[in-house]
Amino acid sequence: MRSISLDILRAIAVLLVLGAHIPDSIYFTKNPLSPLLSCWMRCGWTGVDLFFVLSGFLVSGLLFKEYQNYQTVDLKKFFIRRGLKIYPAFYAFLALSTIILWIEGRPLPSVKCFLGEIFYIQNYYSHIWEHTWSLAVEEQFYLLIGFLTVYLLKTRKNSPFSSLVPLSITTCVIILFFRTMHAYALPYTHQTHLFPTHFRLDSLLFGVLLSYLHHFRRDKTQEWVRKNKGILFLASVTLLAPVFRWSLFDPFMHSFGFTFLYLGYGGILLLTVYCIDEKRIANNKLAMGMANIGVYSYSIYLWHIVFARLYNYHIIPGNSFSICVGIFIYIAGSISAGIIMASIIEMPVLNLRNKLFPSRSGLPA
Repeated sequence: MRSISLDILRAIAVLLVLGAHIPDSIYFTKNPLSPLLSCWMRCGWTGVDLFFVLSGFLVSGLLFKEYQNYQTVDLKKFFIRRGLKIYPAFYAFLALSTIILWIEGRPLPSVKCFLGEIFYIQNYYSHIWEHTWSLAVEEQFYLLIGFLTVYLLKTRKNSPFSSLVPLSITTCVIILFFRTMHAYALPYTHQTHLFPTHFRLDSLLFGVLLSYLHHFRRDKTQEWVRKNKGILFLASVTLLAPVFRWSLFDPFMHSFGFTFLYLGYGGILLLTVYCIDEKRIANNKLAMGMANIGVYSYSIYLWHIVFARLYNYHIIPGNSFSICVGIFIYIAGSISAGIIMASIIEMPVLNLRNKLFPSRSGLPA
């Protein structure tokens, strides 16, 4: 069974990202909602950081649970299942979005841009769509955590994953050091400060650390979280608060700020896992609506940027009422496009994957 509460977190993450890419024709038109839109856009980019923590937690959890079930990990099957989750939907998006550009009469991307996207190195290389950089970071993380898991299983027969705690913490500290040096030494660009995996991997590793505690130290972790949930919530909100003060372009935000974000979202994740009653929220229509958005969050993330671009070129809001209608069209259209494309491509492939390569973890992908 899927976790409703974690699907809600996915929905929050993708809705934040939608805010970061509000069409210019809406954002730059003065209206009563401008302060709200400005706040949403200012904070929206952090949805990717929430996705990173979630991915680190969930993907490593698949490996941990498989080890607990079988005392081994089938790396080949792990990569095949990850590939069938990620690649078909992405390559379909790449092909169809390029056709859309061609129909609109816009210049087609260069071969170099296609290669960057196809091989998931667009965060270091050329790219067609700017938002796909985070997919490259996650794909490179999947490779790293897969091979690291096999290495630990071969070299540490007893409690192979215990070394992940000092390893993750040490790596996070090293990344923070070099990211801070880089942030204050060079002018900010997305390509040099936001996109590189070696500056963003700590968010995913923190998710791995939380996953380790959840799978191998669950009772103590659950007891601590429930006992200190008030303090943990306050600390998480405090850690997330700087995004309201500093923009992404400020050196503090793209150095220490990234660390604050994954710590804050990590706290929210722990509270979600241990303090939310799944049975109670299953009877809440709003919660289930959000959870359903979370189920389709990957395809929504892929396609929303195309919808935002089409909106910019073809719809120009005027008065305040049209702004509200425009926001509704953008959000509803992006979500609908993602759900439709997921229903056509992503979900049928996942159903086939689960028949041909059933999960060994017993957890939802």
